[in-house]
Amino acid sequence: MFSFTGRMFRRWRNRPSKYREAGRPDGKRGIPHSETDELPERLQQLERFGNQEISHLAEESSKELSALQSSRKTLFEVYGADQKAHGDTVQETSQRQSDLNHSRKAYFAFHRKNPTYSGVWPVILTLVFILFTVAADYPLNLAAFSQLGENESVTQLMALVFTVILMLVAHTTGALFRSDNPAAKWTGRLLAAVSLGFIIALSWMRKDTITQMASQTFATLDPTFLFIFYLCLQVLIFVLAVVMGYWLHESMQHDFDKKTKAVRGGRKSERKAQLKAIATGQALQRAWDAECNADHVYIHRDQQLRERVEELRTIYLRANRAARIDLEDGKLPKAYSKPLNLIRPQALEDALNRINNRKKSAA
Repeated sequence: MFSFTGRMFRRWRNRPSKYREAGRPDGKRGIPHSETDELPERLQQLERFGNQEISHLAEESSKELSALQSSRKTLFEVYGADQKAHGDTVQETSQRQSDLNHSRKAYFAFHRKNPTYSGVWPVILTLVFILFTVAADYPLNLAAFSQLGENESVTQLMALVFTVILMLVAHTTGALFRSDNPAAKWTGRLLAAVSLGFIIALSWMRKDTITQMASQTFATLDPTFLFIFYLCLQVLIFVLAVVMGYWLHESMQHDFDKKTKAVRGGRKSERKAQLKAIATGQALQRAWDAECNADHVYIHRDQQLRERVEELRTIYLRANRAARIDLEDGKLPKAYSKPLNLIRPQALEDALNRINNRKKSAA
């Protein structure tokens, strides 16, 4: 902020009207002298002003170029990492595709037909069948839990939760029976045994309710027959849920679906990595263009500054010459032909060299 204010003040102090006003009195006093090549005070001040502005411009341009180079190097490292990540995802997708092809061949060798991706249908069928079995098994369990003598709402909630859990366990049992892992099959057997034990216990809890139903509605039927009938009905519902879980988790189809999802996920990841690498590459190209453009901008600003200094010098000398009366045969003082000694910073030479090198590389 302070450097900007100081620069604006120096430029205001070295405005063209000041040199025009300084050139006239100097010309009337014969400054500069005809026989000397020493610059008058006003032109020496202009020379100091020009060198100071050129130094400030070189310093600012060097800082800006350093920041641009640092940004470009960072983007280059990020671009390399993105390229590597894209290559890794491509390799991983290729491996997943190879596994999928192997799964397809194994399925064809066993079923003698090409597999098709199931999509979300197994999930939908599973949920529909679980809801169906819950609706079928819920009244039977409600009759058992009603024997506990709890509040009606609590009884209904307990029966519903138990029924849902029981059907989920049945579906899981079927999936474990489908597995090739011996430990999973033994786990399925244990779950089936525990579940059947709960079913028998609930049926025993319903014995009194079944006896009342037999005496009121089914008077001609034996209560033991009704007990066995309801027990078999609930066991049948459980077995159907197990069979449905077993059917929906066919190992080869499940393996094919799983590997198909893996391939699709790998392709999505590959596309994302590719788009990210493209975006980083474009940002890197913009950073390189900005770095190249910075040299041209700096050279242009430096040239404009030198032209401004020369313009101020011309204004001073024109006003000085118009006011002089000591010229002999129109011969100008030697100081008129002496140019200002403006510096050429190393930053300017480096910018010119970089531009020349780029032109040679492009050629």
